[in-house]
This record gives sequence, C-alpha cells and structure tokens, in this order.
Amino acid sequence: PSRAPLAPRTLAIRGAELHTLEDLDLDLPESGFVAVTGVSGSGKSSLVFGVLGATAAAGRPRGCRGLSGLERFKEVRRGDAREHETVLDALGLLAPLQALYLGAAAAAGSPLKKAAFSFRSPAGRCPTCKGSGRESVALEVLADLQLPCPSCAGARYRAEVLAVRWEGATIAELLARPAGALLERLPAGKLRQGVEALLRVHLGHLELGRRCAELAGGEAQRLALVRCLLPGPRPTLYLLDEPATGLHERDLADLVEVFRQAARRGDLIVAAVHRLSLIRAADWVVDLGPGAGRHGGRLVTEGPPGSLTRGATAEALR
Repeated sequence: PSRAPLAPRTLAIRGAELHTLEDLDLDLPESGFVAVTGVSGSGKSSLVFGVLGATAAAGRPRGCRGLSGLERFKEVRRGDAREHETVLDALGLLAPLQALYLGAAAAAGSPLKKAAFSFRSPAGRCPTCKGSGRESVALEVLADLQLPCPSCAGARYRAEVLAVRWEGATIAELLARPAGALLERLPAGKLRQGVEALLRVHLGHLELGRRCAELAGGEAQRLALVRCLLPGPRPTLYLLDEPATGLHERDLADLVEVFRQAARRGDLIVAAVHRLSLIRAADWVVDLGPGAGRHGGRLVTEGPPGSLTRGATAEALR
C-alpha cells in the first residue's frame, strides 16, 4: 500500500538512558508507522516500552530526561492484549453481545436481564466455579490441576442463561466458535465490526471467549492493534513488539494496510521490528546499535527505509 506524506516530527525524546540506551535524543513523527530496529540487545524494547510506555503510564518522564508530544494522544495502548481476560474483552464488545442475547431472551419470554449474559455477574455466572469454568485440584508436588467445572462443564454460565439461544447457539457456544465462522450470521453493528476487524489482522481463528493469557505473542500484539480499526478515541499511540510474529510473508501486506489506515486517522504505531519486509513498509526507521549490551543503545541511523545508508539494518535492506 502507498505511503501517506510523512508527518511532522513532534514526539521528542531527550536523554533516554535506560539499560543499554545511552543519552539518546530522538524526534519521532506524530503519526504513521515507526519501525525500531537493531540487533538483539541493542535497546529496542527499552526505548519502546521502558521509555515511551513507562512515561505514558506514569505521566512523567521515565528512563529519559524529557518526553514531549504525548499529550496529543487520547490513548496509549501497549501491544499486549493479555492484560484482558478474553478476546471479547480486549475488543470491548461485551455490551453488544449482551444486547444480542437479551433480545433473544425477551423473544422467548425469559425474565433474564442484561447482567445475566456476563460470566462475571452473580446473575449469570455459574455459582460453583464463579464464572471461571474450571475446578482447581491441588496436587502435592506439581502445579494445581485445572479441570472443567462439574456444574457447568466449562460453560461458565448458569443453566437458565444457557437455555437462551440466538441462531440456535447458547452464549457459551457462540463464544467457543472461531470468530471467522460467526461473520455471516452476525447482524450489522459493533459486534460484526469487531469480527471483521479480527479477520483483517488474520485473527479469525480466535474464539471470542478465548482467554487472552493463552494467546501467542504475535496474536496478542495484533489483537491490541484491532482497536485501531474500530470506533474509539483518536489519535492513539500503539506500542508493539514484533507484531508480525506468526504471520506468513504473504499476509504482511494486510497488516501494513492496517498500519496505513491507523496513520490516516492520525495514530502513531511504534514497533520493535526484525522482519525486513515490514521494515521496508515503515514510514520512519530508528536503527539502534551498533551492537548489543554495552556496544548498543546508540542511534546508528534514522529516516525513511529507502534513505538508510549505514548500519546492520541498512546493509540487510540492501
């Protein structure tokens, strides 16, 4: 996908000095896709998460003397959706799912209220497992054994909630199906938009009820990125770590188009990246090094990928 004109460089980092970083000054574009590159141990994660992420979370400089420009972002999202319990939570789509089943309950004459269609609510969750769907069996030597709850068989909900069906499926059955298999049946609205966004970042194989703690690293990164395809606060700063992990080379163009769409909305994506094809697609590259540990942490070169003339990344791109 074609690049938009390069945004002004208004995100200013001064005196970044954390782990391998050595008094680093940087000016990043206010929007677009910035690839932070360099050999392993050169300071990429320290810059993206130890400086940018920590400063955004603390509201004051962390790992640096100063950082200006963060105030323009309405939200800062670290690229790890595993802070959420389920895929549905990470997408912020519980309310439209509840509305779907509340309508089905009303049509069937059920007295259930909206809160019943959440396994966190006492009105809806299985009273035996408290909505976890699991029973923990303590073992003397090994870690506790997790078995399906004997009351709900892992469904998480009360029996009266599981009696309600939409399109022939209980809420537990719908949450257990791959998101891509739901698309044709979902009505227009936020829930359908969320599933369509999952497919765009090649996560259609995930179930909406999948526990985020079970996701692979690349899946968690791209799930966090899905929010840029949905209505929400703009502009947003996304901090990612190898978002292409798990993707085939032929699928990277779809991920790049997601980055492009986010940039058109004024978002900034700053990602630690190793994949050369993804680096080539970046709007701006920050290459750290030249080596690892005490031999890294310095700015080797920066600029659009086609302009890089020195350093390991420039050599690899050539």
